[in-house]
Amino acid sequence: MQLFPDGQTAALMADCQTIGGYPRIAKIIESDLCICAQLKPGDQISFSLVSLGEAEELYLEQEQRILQIQGSVNQIFSNAGH
Repeated sequence: MQLFPDGQTAALMADCQTIGGYPRIAKIIESDLCICAQLKPGDQISFSLVSLGEAEELYLEQEQRILQIQGSVNQIFSNAGH
């Protein structure tokens, strides 16, 4: 999250610059970027403080769910040809 001089904030997504600009006041954890990517201008969001360990655990849980979904999809398509 960047904080502009007028008090407005902006969520920096995966394609943001790596240096320069305005102060960064918070970091959106990786597992929440997909949610933020679906927000529309003017949508309101809230934040919770999480530790690095919690952020890593949430990321690993999300990765595990993605792998399970990929496995299910692969199984459906491998069975569809029979």
